[in-house]
Amino acid sequence: MTRVRPVSFKADSYVTFEGTRPSKVYFIVKGKVENMTTERVLPKGAFFGEKEVLNGDSYRKESYLAKEDSYFLYYSSEDFLEILS
Repeated sequence: MTRVRPVSFKADSYVTFEGTRPSKVYFIVKGKVENMTTERVLPKGAFFGEKEVLNGDSYRKESYLAKEDSYFLYYSSEDFLEILS
């Protein structure tokens, strides 16, 4: 059974850290986040974290920072892969 879960982050809080285990795929419901490696800002409706999960990477290659108070829905990496199978 797959489950989507909600989570929120305050402005200037890190959502993910480079070098940590990629355990979630995030969908931005409200707010925006910045990819600290590319400095690209992702708006509401974007998603991130899927590349490392799909590639089977053992660590994240990028950090993401909430640029404003933000609300997300996320799947665990296991649930995300189950959806795709």
